[in-house]
Amino acid sequence: MKDPENKQRISIYVDRELVKKADELLSLAKCSSRNEFVAKAIERYIGELALGGGNSFVTKALADSIQIACADSLGGISTAMFRYAMYADMMVRLVASCMEVEPGELDEIQRQAYNNVRRMRGKISLEETLRHTKIKEVNDDN
Repeated sequence: MKDPENKQRISIYVDRELVKKADELLSLAKCSSRNEFVAKAIERYIGELALGGGNSFVTKALADSIQIACADSLGGISTAMFRYAMYADMMVRLVASCMEVEPGELDEIQRQAYNNVRRMRGKISLEETLRHTKIKEVNDDN
């Protein structure tokens, strides 16, 4: 839009109050003229419409920043989940090599694990698990 040959003169009618507000904000918008201010405003509005937000104030720059932040977070979450799955697999293999579990017992263990994770809202606590296991052992002995 900076090339004068690509510019087109148009006439628009705008409320005086809106022109006054625009004039007050020229320096804040880093615009040297009303033309530049109006062109920037039109570009932003076109970008907003292109994003599908006709009534929002989300700009393309903000949408891009949000998308980049989400992508960065997603990479970290994926890495953490992979690491968690790897350690879980190692623990399962270690336990399986040390114990003989009947098929019916495995279903019960899985049900208990599901209930524990739901009860603890996904937070696994070794102390809580050991305490719960010791209580169960005491109850089984009685």
